[in-house]
Amino acid sequence: MKRCDLKCCDLKRCDLKRCVPVSGQKWLPLMFTLLLAWASAGAVQAASVWKVSDGEREMYLAGTVHLLKSSDYPLPTAFEVAYEHSDVLMFETDLAAAHDPENQQQITRRMLAGPEETVDKVLTAHTYGTLQQACERYGLNLSDLRSFKVSLLVLTLTMVEMKRLGLTSSGVDEYFHQRARRDGKAIVTLESFEQQIDFLARMGRGNEDAFVAMSLRDLNQTEALMDDMIQSWRNGDMETMTQLFVENMEDDYPAMYQQLLVDRNNHWMPRIEALLLQPGTAFVLVGVGHMVGEAGLLSQLTARGYEVQTVPDAAPDAVPDTDTGF
Repeated sequence: MKRCDLKCCDLKRCDLKRCVPVSGQKWLPLMFTLLLAWASAGAVQAASVWKVSDGEREMYLAGTVHLLKSSDYPLPTAFEVAYEHSDVLMFETDLAAAHDPENQQQITRRMLAGPEETVDKVLTAHTYGTLQQACERYGLNLSDLRSFKVSLLVLTLTMVEMKRLGLTSSGVDEYFHQRARRDGKAIVTLESFEQQIDFLARMGRGNEDAFVAMSLRDLNQTEALMDDMIQSWRNGDMETMTQLFVENMEDDYPAMYQQLLVDRNNHWMPRIEALLLQPGTAFVLVGVGHMVGEAGLLSQLTARGYEVQTVPDAAPDAVPDTDTGF
């Protein structure tokens, strides 16, 4: 029998009751911003970092990637500029809590499927068969995983694929979270860890078949689309990012688009605006899929009268190189 390919698992067969591959904060944004970074040198360019101002106060927003290759560092220098000018950092959730073993066990408990939530009950025969083939391809046995909700199954397949592609290092959020803690900068969050657990547990509810079908389709396309994803994030290419990560979901899976992006963006806006009014300069870091599109944070801020400007990415030697810390 194939060995599970998850980095965290040394078992011959992955037992998800003991093995939680990654916390929800790393996985959730992957479902709609499966973006990667790639080290690129050369001319001055833009990056996925913006400065927001009301004429008197200013803050920085950055679209992030949640898993990276070690070769993806150093990041575009625009991220460093925003960090050095900030006093407080805002993340999607409490990253420290997400790494706590007890909290990861809580995720596993919440991921147990009810009698009517098992994969054989919520998926069509076609989608079930496709999921079974995907599990076999990664060395997993779907019959061993029937006690879990489909969201955890998709999470597991996603993380195995990310490892296969070499994405084994923590991403932008974790990198700056660790730096902020070392440097003594204030840290606040947009969602509590409990809210993210609840969000993960409800992922795809009522649309399980479409959710799994979309996830498997995206999983199969990830490697082929990687270059476009990399360049659009690295260069701050709004048009390409909107097309790749927002418009396709909005057209094909409107319920998922509403749940994953629109509702959360609308919930975050008051907290982001309130942070702008606080003393000091804030640096908000969330998955880049939240930034672009008509319902994106940048469009909402512009519509409310704020000035939004791209922070230019300087030449690679414009700021000191920094240790990734990993």
